[in-house]
Amino acid sequence: MKRLLTLALALLVTLGLAVPAAPAAQAAGNKLVAITYDDGPGAYTAQLLDGLKERGVKATFFTVGTNVARYPDIVARAYREGHQMANHTYSHPYLTWISSGEVWSQVQRVNDLLDRACGKGTDYMVRPPYGDINNSTAASVGAPLILWSVDPQDWRTQNAEAVRRDIVSAAHDGAIILVHDTHRTSVTGSLAAIDQLKAQGYEFVTVRELMRRRGVTPQNGALYSRIRSTGQDLGPIASPTISAEAADGGVWVTIEAEPGAQVYYSTDGSNLNQESQVYTGPFFASSPVYVRAVAAYNMNGSRSEETRGWCTSRGNVFADVPPSQWYFDPVDEAVQAGYFQGGLGGCFLPGDPITRGQLAAVLYRFSGETLEGVASVPFEDVSPTAYYWEAIAWAYSRGIAGGTGPTTFQPDEPVTRQELALMLWNFAGSPAPEHGSLSFTDADKASPWALDALCWAAEAGLLNGSGGTLNPTGEANRAQAAQVFVRLGEAIQPAAINAFLGW
Repeated sequence: MKRLLTLALALLVTLGLAVPAAPAAQAAGNKLVAITYDDGPGAYTAQLLDGLKERGVKATFFTVGTNVARYPDIVARAYREGHQMANHTYSHPYLTWISSGEVWSQVQRVNDLLDRACGKGTDYMVRPPYGDINNSTAASVGAPLILWSVDPQDWRTQNAEAVRRDIVSAAHDGAIILVHDTHRTSVTGSLAAIDQLKAQGYEFVTVRELMRRRGVTPQNGALYSRIRSTGQDLGPIASPTISAEAADGGVWVTIEAEPGAQVYYSTDGSNLNQESQVYTGPFFASSPVYVRAVAAYNMNGSRSEETRGWCTSRGNVFADVPPSQWYFDPVDEAVQAGYFQGGLGGCFLPGDPITRGQLAAVLYRFSGETLEGVASVPFEDVSPTAYYWEAIAWAYSRGIAGGTGPTTFQPDEPVTRQELALMLWNFAGSPAPEHGSLSFTDADKASPWALDALCWAAEAGLLNGSGGTLNPTGEANRAQAAQVFVRLGEAIQPAAINAFLGW
């Protein structure tokens, strides 16, 4: 239930205090809007968080203290996922009906509860229950006061379609939308409204980000119901980058972020909050070390998406290659050797299938060859501007890889294990295997054209089976391919590759 007590109060609402734009200010970007949820967390907040995560939307939660105490895990999750946590008082009273001391207590009790998730030193914006506020009470609150410019009165209708319709019809650039996450219909209706407004070009941000991107500095005791466009947009906060440099017994870790943003990080896998370490420069750590980092202008609602990764003893950084997995060392070695790219500062995607284009590129890097005298390929689906064009042209000219048809290569198609064996076999000069048969229970599933290649690859130790099977028609993933190339590199030292192949 939300209602302003007097019309005079509405006229006193401060719409925002502009500050000079930062030098990096951009031209006005998307239409920005902040969606806010009151009175929770509640029984439907987890469902809401799932929906917001699926849509890549950040919201602001004006929480009631009694519910924060009841659902601390939901509060922690919302903060962890980058939403702004805010204060809606401990027991939702009319603030102008109580003393200044009681106002302070109502606000501070919630702040103390939120600190358990957000860390001490976090500041929280406040929404006065019912919009009930006056100058004296605003001073007692001691924080920016956030009202709203779009109110679908979802608590009254409790109809999802009405909630969606009323939000969409009233939305505008700079709007602060009021909804409640204590009603299932409000969750369903607001998510539907988000989908529709995003399709219309709206970008959803937290209240704090709405202010930052519009160049507005929130002031304690001031009231805000919308943040009008200033003709500029400071833009979203870029995630930091993590890099590592090998050193004796460990790595030097460097974290870089956009100018003006502060970096918070951890090296023990712990969640980040206001009390996390603040980056001041490269630091030494034993490897492998797991680094998590965000760039922030304020950790509560004005921060980037998190960057994380394992920094290895070779100086690589992988967000998705933990040391506990069998492929950690092979992937690390394959990237360090230069066979694979894409591992530094990001994801290696070990479980993704390796594609025909990727495999050609890896083989090309492994060979150390340079493409000479080849100006074209017959494949219409291999663009000259694609990263794999030169590698495919090289592989085709060397007879290592053919097309899937007279004019097609299908560079984005996954490679099967028998196709991987065949390309490696062709690369090695098609040597005759010692034995002409496979000692695996599923050997009959191998295609006749791949039998010699599979026998050779198995005898050379490049492909191993599992549980007595080789799975020749199964897709080869990037982790498996990394291990194969590490083994190939151990069998054929790079300096001897050309001599081995007779080139």
